[in-house]
Amino acid sequence: MTTTPHPLPPAGQRGMALLLVLAITAATTLLTAHLMAVAETIARDAAMNAMTARLRLDAESATDTALWMHLTDRRLFSSRTLGTSLEDRETYSDFEPWMLDGRVHPLADNCSVYLNDAIKAFSIADVDSLAQKPDQDDTQAIEDANTFIDIYKDYIDSNDLVNIYGKEQDAYAQEGFPTLPRNGDMEFRAELFWLDNWRNVITGDITIIPPKNIKITKQQNAKPNFFTCSEDEIRSTLTEKALSITDASIQTIIDARAQWQATGDSLDDLLDGELLITVKNYFSFTESGYAEITAIVTAYDGALRVVRTVTREVNASSSTFHSDRQSQTLSVWETRSW
Repeated sequence: MTTTPHPLPPAGQRGMALLLVLAITAATTLLTAHLMAVAETIARDAAMNAMTARLRLDAESATDTALWMHLTDRRLFSSRTLGTSLEDRETYSDFEPWMLDGRVHPLADNCSVYLNDAIKAFSIADVDSLAQKPDQDDTQAIEDANTFIDIYKDYIDSNDLVNIYGKEQDAYAQEGFPTLPRNGDMEFRAELFWLDNWRNVITGDITIIPPKNIKITKQQNAKPNFFTCSEDEIRSTLTEKALSITDASIQTIIDARAQWQATGDSLDDLLDGELLITVKNYFSFTESGYAEITAIVTAYDGALRVVRTVTREVNASSSTFHSDRQSQTLSVWETRSW
């Protein structure tokens, strides 16, 4: 008995089958590669989230440590004057200075913290004083200040009456912000950025708005803290008020501050008498009772960094130092992390 061989398919069909197999193989390869990429991305995200969480905990711990170190410093040394020689402190204690002076305190190889005064160059309570700042011959600056003041007053008042340079709900609605103005006291300093002309009248940092029913104890016309002001604020303040001062002298003052923060050398030794008097005439050298504590934590490989800033009251004798009636919880005014 003879067998008949199975006839081969036509050449065209054999080519289509090969293409189909190749297509299925390619699709399977792509799906596998995609699944591997997704799995790797998920693993990286999980590792990043875990690292970020750990860095945030380290930053939170660093700000708490800095707070207690500062409170200890205030307990040991009643004088809160900045810029003096640190040798005087060493006669009483070898405790490291933890003052509101912007000095960097390394807590670990990848963690550092510094403390600044929370009272900045500008405060919401000083809005009306902006009208007295411009030169009386500078009509544009006066108009900018008056415009900002009127817009601010319309923003916080409860009525719909428009001040001369102000704006109310209809004007905000035309600009695409129908929910403005607040018609009440501001809760956040960032609300100032909604107001027209703020860039023209506010040149320095802004003091935090305290929690409800708490008022910042601040002397009228208080001078900005010399060790908290930025270099630009120092330059603008001295240029505006000390008319005869030169750029070289301003740079000498800035360099002296940096050296004091780095080495603790007294400003009395770093500046001549005239420059020292000029600085003390326009800046404060005394701490307030409000601290802005910033911690910077970096991953050991340098791939990630977390910054945490906490603003809180540090005057333990104040009635608002604690947030509860039992005086068991310290108050926190603001926390920012990025």
